[in-house]
This record gives sequence, C-alpha cells and structure tokens, in this order.
Amino acid sequence: MSPQKTWLSTLRGSRLPDEIPLHKTAMGRDFFDRNVPALVKQLTRLNDNLEKLIKQNEPKEEKKDGT
Repeated sequence: MSPQKTWLSTLRGSRLPDEIPLHKTAMGRDFFDRNVPALVKQLTRLNDNLEKLIKQNEPKEEKKDGT
C-alpha cells in the first residue's frame, strides 16, 4: 500500500472520499434539494434583469415620416 493511501485511510477512516456519492449524503441531499433550486432561481432572476437593462439601453429609433 502506498504512503498516500495509508494517510488517506487514516484521515478518513477506512473509506476513501469517492466511496460515497455526494447525492447519498445528508449534506449532498440538502445541496441538491435546496441550494441548486435556489441557485437556478437567482440565475433566472439575474437573466431577466439583464434583459431589462439591455432593453433600456438600446438606442431608440426615430420615426421618419414619408412626407
């Protein structure tokens, strides 16, 4: 066994970090159930606000009469 594996085994018990998938842990479930939807909501809000800002700053076309 390499020294690095021994060090990791000692640090984290007998499990290596990649043995338990994130979505199966309590913190992982919380992240996917609460944080990801909140992040998507804020990104949607940011995009909507950017679209409004772009529309406000677009140059306005002047209407020209044909006469």
